[in-house]
Amino acid sequence: MLAKSSIQWGDFPTWVASIGTVGTLVWAMALFASDRRGRRQGEERAQASQVAAWVDRSSWNYPHDAAPTGECDVVVRNASELPVTDVVVALLTWAWYDKRSLERQASRLFPAVAPGGTTNSVSFDSEVPPAGRIRAERFNPPILLEFFDAHHRRWRRLPDGVLERI
Repeated sequence: MLAKSSIQWGDFPTWVASIGTVGTLVWAMALFASDRRGRRQGEERAQASQVAAWVDRSSWNYPHDAAPTGECDVVVRNASELPVTDVVVALLTWAWYDKRSLERQASRLFPAVAPGGTTNSVSFDSEVPPAGRIRAERFNPPILLEFFDAHHRRWRRLPDGVLERI
């Protein structure tokens, strides 16, 4: 004699459809959360991504009878619509290019940079670049920029342009 099954196979397709529906709902919620997180990170970076520093002028001197010297002028620009504060401009050592070292030669602090504002050039005395770094009688010393945005989040822009929250 065949034993009667306790499963009612007429309900099996309903169960499969229900599990599929729940799975789709979970997947949609995860996708929504991921998109929202990405959008929030983009909004957080919006102001910081509009703040930059660059070398305006640089020169070096290799006199025959004295130690070599170098100098550079750095400008900071805040292209955002809100001020940035506690702006630190740092001239890193040349080790940045080889070891990504954040060792500083010198740094300057600006209490604030206004919206749409540009700082005056800041002059730094610099160690002379290694011979392999000299290009067309100029050198590009590594510049590090750190600041607080209007929401008091601390940011760092590395010499290669990478922006990171610290």
